[in-house]
Amino acid sequence: MIVCNEITLTGNMGGDPKLEYVPSGSAMAKFSLAVNNGKKNRSTNAYDEDTIWVQVTCWEKMAEKVAEKYKKGTHVCISGSLAQGEWTDKEGNKRNQPSVNARRVTGDQRKEPSSTGL
Repeated sequence: MIVCNEITLTGNMGGDPKLEYVPSGSAMAKFSLAVNNGKKNRSTNAYDEDTIWVQVTCWEKMAEKVAEKYKKGTHVCISGSLAQGEWTDKEGNKRNQPSVNARRVTGDQRKEPSSTGL
């Protein structure tokens, strides 16, 4: 059986990428991505937006370039492998959030004219 774990998402960066270096010396950048799903409400003829927040992690040179070039609000397209982040909040409740280990991050040139794909 062939298993393929590949996802491509577009959305807006929810914050500036946070760049850090792990003990091995590798660069790692993390940012949140707001992915909107618009649906037309037939009774009001308006579009209702449902936002899904995804945590994105980039590594090595891509991490450094993402942190240098992109900022909060940048519209990006990401491709990578899907994972599920889990943690316990302050009240002791188990929480989870989808996350992506990015292989590619591309800025939307219509909204960020100086951005290029990484």
